[in-house]
Amino acid sequence: MLTDNIYQEERIPTQFERFWRSYKANSLAMFGLWCLGLIILITLIAPWLAPHDPQAQSGELLLPPSWSPAGTVEYFLGTDDLGRDILSRLIAGSQLSFGAAVLITVISAVIGCFIGIMAGMTKGLLSSTLNHLLDTVMSMRLFLSPF
Repeated sequence: MLTDNIYQEERIPTQFERFWRSYKANSLAMFGLWCLGLIILITLIAPWLAPHDPQAQSGELLLPPSWSPAGTVEYFLGTDDLGRDILSRLIAGSQLSFGAAVLITVISAVIGCFIGIMAGMTKGLLSSTLNHLLDTVMSMRLFLSPF
């Protein structure tokens, strides 16, 4: 890009650019991001990816996985006691699990933002109570979280 400046100016990266550079440098974080992207992709294309209907029952009861000598490739992870394909059920179950996680996260974020806004806008005993409530929730989150 041509400019009228005769001096070479250094462009200062934004906060997001600095964050992305440090995130990209961490190989474990990038691995986690790729795994999350893969899970999202599997969740989105689950109806077309599943080899069998997850609810359909077949006559093949309790088949072992395909790497077992008695297993077949048609049912890669085998079947359950009702003859349903385990791989198809896992893929279909990813939609429910991922959807529930997103829904719970959104609900907790809305409730936490509401309590935080109310704690910031009030004063006195109500503000103190709301702040202690948020501190309690954060301490439980830090206590229950492995990281």
